[in-house]
Amino acid sequence: MLDLANRKERIVVTFDKGFGELLFREKLKAKGLILLRFIPKSPEQITKRIEYLLTAEIPIKNRILIVKEYGVRVIPLKY
Repeated sequence: MLDLANRKERIVVTFDKGFGELLFREKLKAKGLILLRFIPKSPEQITKRIEYLLTAEIPIKNRILIVKEYGVRVIPLKY
């Protein structure tokens, strides 16, 4: 999936922390990763968190964003 996302220059959005581990431990490359780390109460909550990221102008490209219910941690990807 990372290969496809990279070819299409897409950011991966997932609840699966395994993707973060692939980027950190395996040093795989990605255009960016939004890792959702909260238990959603509804689909609307997920939408609102992603909308927040886009409207807050948080840089996403070449970064891992760890998104919790009430916060975001931004980690630059280093290659």
